[in-house]
Amino acid sequence: MFTSIDIIVNNFFVINRVDFLNQFFLFITNFGDVWFVLVVSVIVFYFLFRAKNKALLLFFCLNIIVGEILVYLLKFVFATSRPPLATSLVVESSFGFPSGHAFSAIILYFSIYIIMKKLPLKFSSKIRIIFNSILFFLMFLIPLSRMYLGVHWLSDVIGGILLGFLVIFISNKFILDKP
Repeated sequence: MFTSIDIIVNNFFVINRVDFLNQFFLFITNFGDVWFVLVVSVIVFYFLFRAKNKALLLFFCLNIIVGEILVYLLKFVFATSRPPLATSLVVESSFGFPSGHAFSAIILYFSIYIIMKKLPLKFSSKIRIIFNSILFFLMFLIPLSRMYLGVHWLSDVIGGILLGFLVIFISNKFILDKP
């Protein structure tokens, strides 16, 4: 399912790898790993449960649970290969499309962004800007790390990102935006 642009992008990253960026992206990709998403999700769940905000709790849980199941199923439906193992810095054994890390980056961190906007939390504008910047950097860097590390094609990453935004759009429309 990959295209010639997928090969061009993969080759660009392989040719331009440097040790510093190798270590940086190996670190960044951890923030989209299942174990990290699970830990952050439990923490967010706890705070939303304590805040007694049922709509945001439902929004968050459905995004994470339904979304992750959807990605898992779609990987088997499309059953696409990943870039060649010889060009990868990380070994992955599942199918490629859609990128689970790219999806998780969007579904987790953009959900947290929406939750932070909707909750009446008392943070200074500087703290909000810093926190939101971190969220958006992660949403950008995690998908990028998957291509840099050679474990996903550009099309896998775009698919994961678009799927993440689609799930958030739908859950926002039917859970948070209802009259």
